[in-house]
Amino acid sequence: MQKTPKIVTILLFLIEIFKCFYIEQVTLVLLDQGPDRKHLTDTFRPDPSSSSFKRPSTDMNIASGCPLFVAHNVIDNSSYIREDTIYVRIQVDTSDLENF
Repeated sequence: MQKTPKIVTILLFLIEIFKCFYIEQVTLVLLDQGPDRKHLTDTFRPDPSSSSFKRPSTDMNIASGCPLFVAHNVIDNSSYIREDTIYVRIQVDTSDLENF
């Protein structure tokens, strides 16, 4: 019997965005690919002084963001995964930026 691989952790690195702009907030949206479209959303506010939002200077960086965004049992065998694919929309609020 062949074992089905399980998703352990998904990491999204947004370092380049944080280097360029002052970010008010970041919203992650796990898109429901089924007809109900029950997208899952979590929002966080980056701390520009935190080393989590700077280019890593060592092998490890302090994690930050949405560590409990979605539990595995929520997405297993659900319409969030279709053909071994998930979609995550990243919304970056830069509304406090002046016009360039």
